[in-house]
Amino acid sequence: TGKYEKYQDYLYELVSELKPNRILEVGFNAGHSACCFLNAYPNTELVSFDICRHGTEQPGVEALQNNGFNITLIEGDSVETIPSYLEENSDKFDFIFIDGCHRGEHPYYDIINTIPYLSINGIVVVDDYGIGGVAPSYKRVDWNKYEEQKVPNIEKRIKVLKKLQ
Repeated sequence: TGKYEKYQDYLYELVSELKPNRILEVGFNAGHSACCFLNAYPNTELVSFDICRHGTEQPGVEALQNNGFNITLIEGDSVETIPSYLEENSDKFDFIFIDGCHRGEHPYYDIINTIPYLSINGIVVVDDYGIGGVAPSYKRVDWNKYEEQKVPNIEKRIKVLKKLQ
């Protein structure tokens, strides 16, 4: 996120305006997006899922926690960890950011496993729309209860939707 200035600004403004109580993030890596979200609205609780293969995840989470942010990192394959976590913690999220594995069926499962937990009027962002299996996965989902939001001209292809009902 840090190398895409317009994209980072857009996400920051999106979260600033929404003021979400809870954020669910798929794909933490080094925490660039999480840092953007938490700085945009410091009062939020962020739950992030990551397979944790890069070695950047734990130091990133600790840096954010040490600065007073409320963030939890769930380690493991999101296809397994998200359903397991949400079975025990069924509270809704106001903002969902999907930027996990881009290959195969992973994006599809990340979408369908998370969007039932999006609050009415909540926002879901599907990142990296043009990469790997993201677009085909996105197209398989029934988005009838969502309204696609206009995205400004930024460096990345994303889909942004608001849940209507």
